[in-house]
Amino acid sequence: MSGFSYYHQVVPRDWEQDALILTVNKTIAGVKAGKYMCAEMYCTDEDCDCRRAMIKVLDEDGNLHATLSYAWEDYSFYRGWFGGDDISIRNICGVTLYDFQPQGPAADHFCKMYQQTLDEQPELSELVKKHYFRFKQITDKQHRDKKQAVSNKVGRNEKCPCGSGKKYKKCCAAKPELILLD
Repeated sequence: MSGFSYYHQVVPRDWEQDALILTVNKTIAGVKAGKYMCAEMYCTDEDCDCRRAMIKVLDEDGNLHATLSYAWEDYSFYRGWFGGDDISIRNICGVTLYDFQPQGPAADHFCKMYQQTLDEQPELSELVKKHYFRFKQITDKQHRDKKQAVSNKVGRNEKCPCGSGKKYKKCCAAKPELILLD
């Protein structure tokens, strides 16, 4: 199960108190005055530790205006994790427009606004990091629980759990079920 999920879908109790809202007081650069929610999304791949968030900037009607990427670690972390060329890594670090995702006409402006907000309020960066690690903790547990549930099933060619030493298909799986009638 890889891809992205919204933080508030995995950790709903934090949604109301932790949602970042960008407020535009007057129409500028094609951005209408109003409130814009920054909905965080994180990678659900259990083998990924990318330490970045996808941020969907939505207006009050739910219309998408920008899709941002916020990668908070330094260049050396992404060099080790990503192993790509220098240009690709530099394009990952910090707040950027998220490649291959839908962008509104004022996406660049929202990218600058988000970065400015993080610069002015460093505690928001810490909050995004906290959300990432909480999200990964929950989704990793879900992956482990799912694997555990699958591994509890006895395969037909495995030894029978009754302790006979026979294959399950030749032992308990082959026994007819006992049906009690009234």
